[in-house]
Amino acid sequence: IRLRGTATALPADECAEDFATRPLGSRISAMASLQSEVLAAPGDLSRRLQEARIFLGNHPEHTEPGWRLFAVMRTVLEFWQVTTDRSHQRLRYANTENEGNWQKQVLWP
Repeated sequence: IRLRGTATALPADECAEDFATRPLGSRISAMASLQSEVLAAPGDLSRRLQEARIFLGNHPEHTEPGWRLFAVMRTVLEFWQVTTDRSHQRLRYANTENEGNWQKQVLWP
């Protein structure tokens, strides 16, 4: 799925509420991860996961300040149905000038 549009950051209180409703394991992973940074040693991840697990055990109401949510005002949605020979079925829905009216287009693979 490909989505295009304008992304807007949501307020901090909404982000905190979303973080608080995530499963415990997801919150632990989010706190432990240094997403997209180089992981020098596998043990580093295990250590950070354990530290986050202990921290959340002691502070169950904690919300991660770096947890951000974005709302996307979509203007184009594209769906791909993959095939093994690359003759994918692709459908694009584009929002017309009248909000809520979507034009369906079949695209070349």
